[in-house]
Amino acid sequence: SFENAVLRLTRRWRGKLPALFMMFQMLATYDAIERSRKITVAAINGTCNGGGTEMAACFDFRFMVEDAGFTIGQPEVLLGIIPGGGGTQRVSRLIGKARALEFMLTCDQWSPQRAAEAVLLTAHFPRADFEEAVQAFADRISKRSPVAAFEARRAIHEGLDLSLGRGLAEELGDGATAVEEP
Repeated sequence: SFENAVLRLTRRWRGKLPALFMMFQMLATYDAIERSRKITVAAINGTCNGGGTEMAACFDFRFMVEDAGFTIGQPEVLLGIIPGGGGTQRVSRLIGKARALEFMLTCDQWSPQRAAEAVLLTAHFPRADFEEAVQAFADRISKRSPVAAFEARRAIHEGLDLSLGRGLAEELGDGATAVEEP
């Protein structure tokens, strides 16, 4: 699997190239979040930039405190690098190409309200209600069938970039034959 290959590379290069080692560790962590058999929830209680934003994009749901002056951003271009921890891909899939270009090239810090409007965040809550609101959401999701929730999540993630016919086959599970579209 991708995760095992990354872990093998990180062990080999650990002492030789610390920055590369950290990058592989980051990618393995992000991959593990995305491949989890459980529904994942990110509770962002602070400013979130760069790798933090890219990590948040790995989660199924993302919540942020709205009234503490926290922001979310992808400022890498200001440093002369690209959002290379998956930002150009994961964030773009969440918010669309035009907004992703705006977000990453202007390097603006978005308020939780702006990020939710762009669908980068699921929702935002006042600090006083944050933990309770996120926990209530998690509790609600946890009452769903774990198998059905995982399979719905899998079909959405894996079928999103396929044609409708292939996506419908993906929804039916492994071994299904895709219906070709006219």
